[in-house]
Amino acid sequence: MKRKITIFILIIAICIGAGLFVNQLVNGTKQVGSQEGMLTESIHLEDANGQTADVFEPKNRVTVLNVWATWCEPCVRELPALMELASDYQSKGVDVVTLNAQKFERIPEHTFEFMEEQQLTLPVFLDSEGEFFDAYNVQGLPTTFIVDADQIIVKRIEGEVHYEMIQEIIDPLLTSH
Repeated sequence: MKRKITIFILIIAICIGAGLFVNQLVNGTKQVGSQEGMLTESIHLEDANGQTADVFEPKNRVTVLNVWATWCEPCVRELPALMELASDYQSKGVDVVTLNAQKFERIPEHTFEFMEEQQLTLPVFLDSEGEFFDAYNVQGLPTTFIVDADQIIVKRIEGEVHYEMIQEIIDPLLTSH
């Protein structure tokens, strides 16, 4: 009797699994997550102006999100290229936003002084509790996410980026949508 129950439960589990697989295949449903090919997770954080918003707010635009900290030398080096990219691509359907790793700053209050010193013109989200770091499994800085207009993570880059590197990734996204 136990054997029949075990077989019955196994058959049901297989049917449910197959049904979920077929449903995902037919509907093209994307899994929410932090890796390339996954749909972005909605995370609301405060920005440098004190407003709360979704980091990857759906806007039908390509988004370049760069995660940085004031003490991170590669982060500082790449900021001018990101600002230039934002200026060149804003009218083409690309938003470049940044996220400061507030939780990992030595003195979080210095972030605003740093932004002023660097003449940072990009929008800045503040991850004071490490919520984004946890949800997106950020392991090091800088980390850059490139998200298409459908909110799919196209590229996750851990390490320093430069203008041409991002340009090569976003240009095809603009012509395909």
